[in-house]
Amino acid sequence: MPTATHYFHKITIPGRRSRYSAWWAGNPLDTKSAAVLVDAERIDSAGRAYPITDAEWKALFHGRWTARQWGTFNV
Repeated sequence: MPTATHYFHKITIPGRRSRYSAWWAGNPLDTKSAAVLVDAERIDSAGRAYPITDAEWKALFHGRWTARQWGTFNV
């Protein structure tokens, strides 16, 4: 499994009420990067984390989403 280099929190996916956190190997915002989604979780309104569904995984990997917090790991 690849090591995460970028993280995104407070992600919103159009049509969904939950927020998400995702960890990527590579920068998913760079169209020239071969970014790989390493892990993700759905956060409900009470702050509890849940595994994401296949549809949510595809929406994060291929879809349009926005994030309010992001950064990189020092690797």
